[in-house]
Amino acid sequence: MFKKAIRQFFTLKPVRDTNTSNLTAFWLVAAIFFTQVGDFLSTLLGLSLGASEQNGAMATLIVEHGVTAFLTVKVVAAAFLSWVFWKRPAAAGFVICLYTGIIANNLLVALSLA
Repeated sequence: MFKKAIRQFFTLKPVRDTNTSNLTAFWLVAAIFFTQVGDFLSTLLGLSLGASEQNGAMATLIVEHGVTAFLTVKVVAAAFLSWVFWKRPAAAGFVICLYTGIIANNLLVALSLA
């Protein structure tokens, strides 16, 4: 059952909630983009203060290709997540909450280094 729920959550053929208005879907997508940009900016802040990126893949990307590549990945991720979670408010809300937590953690680390 858990495996089925995970498969339905992360699918390339998402089932859209037809009761969700386009306006609600738009604001959720905007929040997904906002959290991706927030993650990018809060990560840069932490790195500028001496923190290290804890996500190994992102750390390698930043070291080998720079912050422009990191920003590109974040924008592409935001676009992909927005498509996957369009008119899926519960799933979009989960992703927004997850990245809000990541941003908060990044800011707490930055504050501890300042």
